Order: sequence, then structure tokens, then C-alpha cells
Amino acid sequence: MELFKARQLLTIMSAQSVSTYANQVIALTVPWLVLTRTGNAASAGTIAFAMGIAALAGLLAGGIVTDRIGGRRVSMLADSLSMVTALALAVTVCLGYFSIWFVAVTQVLGVFFDGPGNIAKVTAVPAAAEEEGVPMTRAMGLTQTLQGTATFLGPITAGVLIGVLGEANTLFATTVLFLISILL
Repeated sequence: MELFKARQLLTIMSAQSVSTYANQVIALTVPWLVLTRTGNAASAGTIAFAMGIAALAGLLAGGIVTDRIGGRRVSMLADSLSMVTALALAVTVCLGYFSIWFVAVTQVLGVFFDGPGNIAKVTAVPAAAEEEGVPMTRAMGLTQTLQGTATFLGPITAGVLIGVLGEANTLFATTVLFLISILL
């Protein structure tokens, strides 16, 4: 079967790419938000570091979590948590409230499940490829290409969106991206 007729596989890859893209936008936006609100580079770095450690911990636990809960559920849960935490931060910023502790708690919680969510999406690719008759090398190659593209474009887009729309609206935009990933 042709790749472009493999609807289930393309849906999984699209959900994964949109989620990765949104996560990359968040990864730049949140430390930037902290820097602009506090004027303290150490605070921005600390938040980025905490988000990185949470992502690593989630990634290390991702296989176990995906095994026990199921790939589809983990994928949707991860994107739902990311959406809710981005939305909560965007709303509080719009309302004029800013607390470094609130940022830390919401974003650490949001990124903790990104690793398991990504693992869940990646593990769904081989089964979908096999079911739809797409060679595994083609499916995995396209998956990696899309992931690399999303990882590259996310921070660039974040910079443009922050410059044009501001941090809060950039966070609102990522909630829409997470919603799209959940729906896919």
C-alpha cells in the first residue's frame, strides 16, 4: 500500500509531530517568560533545568508507564496534561499573576509525561505500518524526519510567536496544538 493511503499510520505520525512541535514551543517559551517576568537569567535557567530533569525522569519511566496503561491512553494523557498546564500558565499570565513556583509546578508536571507520550506514539508506528502494508524502514524513516523537523521548527516558531503575539498568546497557541494532537 502507498504511504499516503495509510491513514492510521499518517494519523499517528501527525499526532506525534504536532505534539513534539508544541513541546518544543513550550521548551523555549516558558524560560523566556520567566526571564522577561523576573529579569533573572538564573531563574529562567533553573526552570529550564527543572523541566529537563522532569522530561528525563518521564522518559526513563515511559516504557513502564506505556506498558501498564496502554499506548493510546498514555499518549492522550500526556498531551492532555501538557495542554492543561500550558493553558493554566497562559490564563494566569493574562490575569497578571506570575509566580515562579506556579510555573515550576505546572511545567514540571506538563513535561513529565512527554517522554511516555512520545514513547507511546513511537511504539504505535510499527503496528500501524504492518497493518497498512507500509515497509517498516519507510515508516520509521518518515517518523524520524517528521520528529526532527518538529524539533527544529518548534523553537524558531516560538521565537516568532513570542515576538508577534507575546508569551501568553504563544502558550494559548500551544494548547490548540495539543488539542489537535489529542484529537488525532
